[in-house]
Amino acid sequence: MKRLSVILAFVAVAVCFSSCKINRQDKMIGYWKQVPFSDPDSIQTARFWTFYDGDVLEVIDVKPKADSSSSGVSYGPMPKTKEDLNNCDTIQKLQYTYTTDGKELSIFMPGEESDYLYIVGSPSICGEYWLDELKKGKRMKMVRRKQPGGIKGGAYLRIELVKL
Repeated sequence: MKRLSVILAFVAVAVCFSSCKINRQDKMIGYWKQVPFSDPDSIQTARFWTFYDGDVLEVIDVKPKADSSSSGVSYGPMPKTKEDLNNCDTIQKLQYTYTTDGKELSIFMPGEESDYLYIVGSPSICGEYWLDELKKGKRMKMVRRKQPGGIKGGAYLRIELVKL
């Protein structure tokens, strides 16, 4: 009887931990805005991430549309919601593939897992990340620990996202 209760307890713990992993991945699914690490007044572009079920990640870089008038060129406000993208010019739109176990996240270009790519003049987002925080599915913090191909040198990249 004791042996049966120990086995049942072990199975219950295993089921609980496996469901936590699934819940973390489900929290990632959706539309996110990247939080910039610079003065908000100096920001010219915004980056939006969309995690889809099926391990597809889409990253879009946008900037507000220019408005030419007699007083010169001005730009609209930076986008804050998905609907605001209609008032923006898309700079770049890329699709990635991602995998996660709930604590780590790997991002790579489909078919090019070992290439180090550059996106709009900045280092690629590809690589292996630690998921530092995924609170209530509304805020995600991650730190890249390896570049594609397992390279650790120069891999550090911190990314913070807020769910929209």
